[in-house]
Amino acid sequence: MKILEQALNKIKSSTTQDKFFIILIRALIGTMGNRTFKNMSRYAQIEEHTFARQMSKSFDFIGLNTEMISSSGAPQNVLI
Repeated sequence: MKILEQALNKIKSSTTQDKFFIILIRALIGTMGNRTFKNMSRYAQIEEHTFARQMSKSFDFIGLNTEMISSSGAPQNVLI
């Protein structure tokens, strides 16, 4: 999860969104079956309503993905 934390620190997001997305990624990895808010709330320490509230807010997914890709490779690698 270090790469996710580093990428979240580089983009402009609030600390509550940072904490939420770390918990969200862990819940997505650890959840079997359908990934609904109700199902993921069983495996994470977040309630179903919190999932719905946080997911309705805007978030820079493109910036997060760009930072994760750029930090995972060597600087001389060509990215397509």
